[in-house]
Amino acid sequence: MEFVFGNTLVAADAATANKVTFDPAVRLKCITLEGDVYDPSGTMSGGSAAQGSGVLLTLQKLNAITAELEQEEDRLAKLESAITKDAQKLKSARQIKQELDLKSHEIQLAESQIASNSSSSIIANVAEMKETIAALRTNIQAAEQRRKDAEAEAKRIEKDMKDFSSNKSGKLDQLQKEVEKLKKSLSKAQASIKPLQQEMREAGVEAEQTGADLSAAQEELSDAETTLEGHRKEMAEHEGESKVAKEKHDEAEATLNDERAKLSGFDEEIADLERAAKRKGQQISDEKLEAQKLTHAIDNFAKQQQQSQQALAMLEKEHDWIHEAATAFGKPGTPYDFHNQNMTEHKANLRTVTDRFQGMKKKINPAVMATIDSVEKKEAALKQMMRTVIKDKRKIEETIGSLDEYKIAALEKTWRKVDEDFGLIFNDLLPGNTAKLVPLEGKGVGEGLEVKVCLGKVWKQSLTELSGGQRSLIALSLIMALLQYSPAPMYILDEVDAALDLSHTQNIGRLIRTRFKGSQFIVVSLKDGMFGNANRIFRTRFMDGTSVVQVLGPGDVK
Repeated sequence: MEFVFGNTLVAADAATANKVTFDPAVRLKCITLEGDVYDPSGTMSGGSAAQGSGVLLTLQKLNAITAELEQEEDRLAKLESAITKDAQKLKSARQIKQELDLKSHEIQLAESQIASNSSSSIIANVAEMKETIAALRTNIQAAEQRRKDAEAEAKRIEKDMKDFSSNKSGKLDQLQKEVEKLKKSLSKAQASIKPLQQEMREAGVEAEQTGADLSAAQEELSDAETTLEGHRKEMAEHEGESKVAKEKHDEAEATLNDERAKLSGFDEEIADLERAAKRKGQQISDEKLEAQKLTHAIDNFAKQQQQSQQALAMLEKEHDWIHEAATAFGKPGTPYDFHNQNMTEHKANLRTVTDRFQGMKKKINPAVMATIDSVEKKEAALKQMMRTVIKDKRKIEETIGSLDEYKIAALEKTWRKVDEDFGLIFNDLLPGNTAKLVPLEGKGVGEGLEVKVCLGKVWKQSLTELSGGQRSLIALSLIMALLQYSPAPMYILDEVDAALDLSHTQNIGRLIRTRFKGSQFIVVSLKDGMFGNANRIFRTRFMDGTSVVQVLGPGDVK
């Protein structure tokens, strides 16, 4: 188990974690999704699930949405191609549908002539009679089943009657009465079956009559089929007429070919137009050649631009002052105003200065130059480190600001919820009074809170004006409000009602029972007011020098 899962398991809920942790075959530490920790040694600690989803979960959701978007785009492309194919099929299907509609109309006319005959109504009556016969047979089968069940029950009762001895004559008489009742019900069932059998016989006679009518209807149907055959012959004649029309169409097409032959005289004009088209083609080829020249020029310019960018990148690496002064480049009134500058003249000056520098470089001590280069490199490294530190400092300040905002928002949310529960719980413990948590005067929530208490309609200026019991209730209300904001699975209270009277003790027990239904409380108390709200009571006492624990119910306390 340890090789597969490690030393700690994650469970979905508290029940699963409890079952797995304390199982003799497992006994491993478990953590629930809410943050509760269950240890096989017997300790438990509460927690709460993280409020944020995390960057990895967000990236996972983003990847899932991106994959789903790509799938939907592929489906869209497939659907568009399918729509294009279906449009072509729809065009051909419409032509086929037009021909089908013509044939369907002719068939409908034939069917309407057939339906006007009396054979259709006879067929409908036959179908209705068959349904009636099937229903009557079902009813008869059900009645027969009931009769068989009644006979079986009567036989069973008669058998039981034979088994009884003479000393059970009273029960025998009772069973005989039940048999008589069953026989009467059987006779009634047989009486109800007889009309059904009569109806079945009448239905059979009607079925025979309907069969004769059906044969007559079949004869009429054969006549209708003969008529339909005549219609088919007419359709064949129409097909012959269509062939004649096709021959006429061929003749018209031959006439059209003759007209096309007359148009051959225009071939010379077409040839002139083709020569003009060739001239235009030559002109287009010349224009394409010019366009290729321009393209080469653009490519050369792009290469020069790329070389300039590479040279600029190298200059930025060599000279750190470029990064520092980059914000002033191109601005008027600065040394870096590049407008209206003669770049050719500046390049010539750069070459002159470079030649002078190379000439002077030969006259300088190489060791000194190496020292200067080393110092310049150290200076560049220090500047780079300073820029990195400044950038990191800015990021840290931004992180601290965002954390402060998150802290203030969390404190604000916690304060409002705890303040609301604090007032309600104090009112439950001391009815008719209220309390609240307010920020210090002129300060925010993050700088501290103070407790304000209202007894009746008077707001107290200080907690020193309260009695010891009232201050105990205030402290207990605040603790309960904090526990209700972030509940734990178990609490232990040791004589929290020591300074309170019986009514307040009862209020505390009632508050625990109503507001903390998902948590377990172990309360140590010496007052009866707490016992009435307990689910289990354990009373301890000394007997013969030994501590004895006795389990009682809420009603067993005296």
